[in-house]
Amino acid sequence: MAKLYDLAQRQGKTKDFEVYMLNPQGSLEGWLKEKKLYEAAQEGCVRYALDMGDTQLTRGRRTQLMACVKDVYGKPYIPGSTLKGMLRGILATARLLQDERLRGRLRSELQQHLGERTKRTHYLSQTNRRIEQELFRTLKREHTKWADAVNDELSGLIVSDSEPLEPERLVLAQKVERRVDGEERTLNLLRESLRPGTEICFHLTIDSSRCHETEKSILAAIEIFDEAYNKNFLQVFSGMGRLRPWQVFVGGGSGFVGKTLVYPLLGKQAGLDATVQIFEHTGVPPSHKHKEDKRIGASPHILKCSWYAGRTLQMGLCDFAMERQEL
Repeated sequence: MAKLYDLAQRQGKTKDFEVYMLNPQGSLEGWLKEKKLYEAAQEGCVRYALDMGDTQLTRGRRTQLMACVKDVYGKPYIPGSTLKGMLRGILATARLLQDERLRGRLRSELQQHLGERTKRTHYLSQTNRRIEQELFRTLKREHTKWADAVNDELSGLIVSDSEPLEPERLVLAQKVERRVDGEERTLNLLRESLRPGTEICFHLTIDSSRCHETEKSILAAIEIFDEAYNKNFLQVFSGMGRLRPWQVFVGGGSGFVGKTLVYPLLGKQAGLDATVQIFEHTGVPPSHKHKEDKRIGASPHILKCSWYAGRTLQMGLCDFAMERQEL
């Protein structure tokens, strides 16, 4: 950006550049071509270029690009908060499916609030908070209420950011919506994604005085999560197979089912009905056709995928492995 501003300044177009950046009209590419700066910007203002992979963009439509998080040196990495959120969701799923009494109590609470009408950002927020508290606020510290955040046992599950990766490990992955019958539709949405086969390394430290999870229990929880995902959702989609043992979803593009507890709490059929209701109450546009989900047998009825080397791959799907390091 600094070099682009310098280029505009040298070409006497500083004011035009400032006006455009404050209120962009059209694409940056179009603006650069209009001001006859496009070739110079390509030569001197590009930090890096990425492989377009198997993308098939629709001409005439604007393309949206979502960047990967990078450190101060421009190297992509996965934040520890993302990795811990992934593990937290997996552990929550496993605990619910292993404790019928707890699942029944929390299921009733979710069903009680499904019909509420409120802002999209507030919908089920208190219910979700209550479920989190029931699952993880177990420490019972002195002079605190049980629901206080200081009683969250996963405060003892400490997850680092991943080690930084080289920009060459990035590829532009196009959003592909795969339907139950195997039909696929592309959108002009690209994500900077890690190339398949990339190894993401991070450190996971367990403080056993606060957290009772172990390497064995975490791997067992992933197996439970994978089986529930296969049973409640993935098996409906033609030609997608099943998750293998110890596969996880990382990142923002992986979809509703892998990031919520609706299906673990309610089961396949009730979870499908509830998900349709959730989409209705959170203002998802009718054009998404979620009212047809019950007939189709999956909600959402879209699997978020991308293409790479001629294959359809689920977004964010990774193999998970742990290597012990004694302190």
